[in-house]
Parts: sequence; C-alpha cells; structure tokens
Amino acid sequence: MSLLLLLLLTSRPTAPNIRPRRISLRLRPPSLNRLHQTSTAPAPQPKPGTATGIKGLWRRSTLRKNVVDASTRTILGQSADVPIRARFAPSPTGYLHLGSLRTALFNNLAARASQGGAFILRIEDTDQSRLVHDAEKRLLSDLEWAGLSWDEGPDRGGPYGPYRQSERLPLYAHHANQLVEKGQAYRCFCTPSEIESQKRLLHDQGQPTIYNQKCRPISVSESDRRAQAGEPHVLRFRSDGHAHTRFRDAVYGVVQMNKVHEDFVLVKSDGFPTYHFANVVDDHAMAITHVIRGEEWLISTSKHVALYLAFGWKPPIFAHLGLLVDDSGAKLSKRHESVSLATYQDGIVFPLALLSWLAHLGSSFKPDATTPRSIDNMADALTFKFTRGAIKLNPSKLNHFQSLHRESLLTTPPQSLTPQESTLIKTNLITPLLTEITTITNSPTSDLPPPGTPP
Repeated sequence: MSLLLLLLLTSRPTAPNIRPRRISLRLRPPSLNRLHQTSTAPAPQPKPGTATGIKGLWRRSTLRKNVVDASTRTILGQSADVPIRARFAPSPTGYLHLGSLRTALFNNLAARASQGGAFILRIEDTDQSRLVHDAEKRLLSDLEWAGLSWDEGPDRGGPYGPYRQSERLPLYAHHANQLVEKGQAYRCFCTPSEIESQKRLLHDQGQPTIYNQKCRPISVSESDRRAQAGEPHVLRFRSDGHAHTRFRDAVYGVVQMNKVHEDFVLVKSDGFPTYHFANVVDDHAMAITHVIRGEEWLISTSKHVALYLAFGWKPPIFAHLGLLVDDSGAKLSKRHESVSLATYQDGIVFPLALLSWLAHLGSSFKPDATTPRSIDNMADALTFKFTRGAIKLNPSKLNHFQSLHRESLLTTPPQSLTPQESTLIKTNLITPLLTEITTITNSPTSDLPPPGTPP
C-alpha cells in the first residue's frame, strides 16, 4: 500500500493547466501563505518586565491564542459563537461548475466555522420550462464528490422542508395572499403581447422599459371577479415606498439603490413564484441568517429587501462574492473547459486541493494556517475577508495546492486518509494497476518477451 501511495503522490496530474513539480519532503505540514524560514540566530531573550512562570507561559501559549481567536472571531459581521444557517440554492437547469461550487463552498465553510451552524441545500426548480432531467441528481453527486456535506436538503429532509421549491407552492400562495390583503400586491391581467408593446413604446420615448402600472387602478372586487372567471393573470408587487432601498452588505458595506423599482412580478400565470419572491419567502421560512452568493445578485437585493420590509421581516446578512473571470476580464462561460467540474473530476485532482484553490480566489487563509486535511480545517483556516470585484481564474495556482496536498499526504499513514483520498487512490491507481497485472498474468506465454530482453 505504501508503494502504491507513493506512486500516486508522485504521478503526473491530469487536471488542465497543471504541471508536475518536484516534491520536497517536509516533516511539518507546509504553510499555505508563506514558506517557513529556518534561522540560526539565537532565540530572543525576554525583555525586562516580561512575565515568566505560569502566567508568562499562558500569555505566550498557542492554547491562549486559540481561546482568544475563538472568542473574538467574526464571520461576515457576526460572532463565530452564534450559529450561522447558510444555504446553497442551485437551479437544476444545468450542471455544477466552478463558480457555483465556490458559492457552495463559502456557504458550507461559514456554517462550519460558527458554533452550531447548519448548511442547507435547497433546489430552486420554479423555472419548469428549463429543467434538465438529471441535473438535480448530478448536483447532489458533485457536492458529495467535493466533500461538501449538507445538514438539510431534499434527500434527507429537515425541520424546514420540503427543500424543493416546486413542493412549496401552498406556502408561496399563502404569503402572496398576505401581500394582497395588505395592499402590497395586485393582480395584473395584461397579456404578454400588451407588455411587449408597452416596453417598445417606452423604449422609443427614451424612458425606462418598466411596467406602466396599467392594472393598478383595478378595484379589488373587479380583480376577484376576473380571477374567479379564469382570466390569466400574474401577481405584481406594489413598489410604493421602496424606491430608495438601503442595506448593508458584508463585502461591499452600505449599499444604496436609488433606481425606482418597477412593480415586479411575484407569482407567474402558471402559479409558480418568481425567483425573487420564492427566494425571500424561503430564506425567511428556513431561518437563513446569511445569504452568500455571487455579486450578479447585488443589483436585485434591493427588491429582496423591499419584500422583507413589506412582510415586516428582518433581512438576513448579505454577502456578495466577486465573480470568476478569465485573463481578459470576461465572465467565464459555462462552456469554458476550465469551468466545467467534470474536467477536474476526470483528472487526478484531490477534491480538497480544488476547494483550497477556490477558497483562495477572492479570499485567503490565516498566515499561520497549514494545509487543510478536512473541510473543518479549511473553515478554521479561512479569514472570511473577501475582495470586491471580479476574480481572475488562475489555474496554475491549483498546481500549488495539489503539491501542498501531496506533500502533506507523504506524512499521513494510509489509515488516516480521508474517504475522498482513499477513493481517489483506489480509482486512479490501485484498480488500473490490478487490471494491468491481471492482463499480463492472463496473457499467453508467447506474448511475453524472451528472457534477457532489455526492458
């Protein structure tokens, strides 16, 4: 087993843009942010007045540092000793890619880093026309491959289920009726062709192409009569009083949106909620404390805050992460090879090395952190301080984390390997090697080279 492990650790990786590098043996795990430097200088002597004895040892001890760090650490504006409920809410209209995996990772790490936190998986399948039949199954298996386990979700339930939005329609209808009764929402009977004509007219006049509120004056009695008669309609949010929405973002600070909201749709004509409405209702109903997502949703957050205010709910803490871009600064397409998760799954890439790389894109580990041996180690090592704006994807950096992870495994007994590492070794080394041995041993002797033949 030791020989097989050594062969794997020194084998050439097949992940894209990863070059093999010479492995240097170290007796201690390598630092993630800087190389340890050795020095022959004499140890510094205590300064006059420095405490000695038990008190001095306590002040200088690692234990004290850990206790102080644990008591003072904050995670996205909240103390680490307060539970964080974070969620990853993918839409099964496609497969998991690097950007969405990175979002899932930071939500998972935030929950793990807090005392008693929980990571929730929610499937947002309200866009029924674009669903991919095997996308949800693939999403779950890809998260399991990466080692990002969840506490609540569609496959294991939980106290706030169900965890598929298509199974929560009565909840959305209940809250939609609440807004109608409060005068915060109204039915709109405009047809799609009428809406399109309105937008073209506004565009030609040089005005914002937002809904012109044609159905606002309709009385409640007339609206009820037309709805009961089966006339198709949508439900719109009455945006009065929410034109200037101000909120705090854990990454961008105080955000002030001055654009006037249109009366956006809450419930579509097929009875399914829109993303904005279902998102707010679910996050509140599931007691989500932190909404961690890509910055493309920053501009929509004012709508979400307006809905929270309309319901009288306290908004969660928002944290919008910079998007991954290529070297030219262009947003990465899902069709880009380096974005596809399958590209890394097919190669000899350690899932933990991949996650360490993604965690470093726009954030960083503590200076004294060592190579993570688990997701919990990574949660403890992450600073949760994020840069603003676009994040350039640097595939060559993955090679660095691959090397660090291989080096750390050299000092790890086989029985201490994580399940992902054991599976990777079995799949990529042991099974192919046994297959090759079986092929050779079952080959006719005539196929074997004569004795004395040079290798």
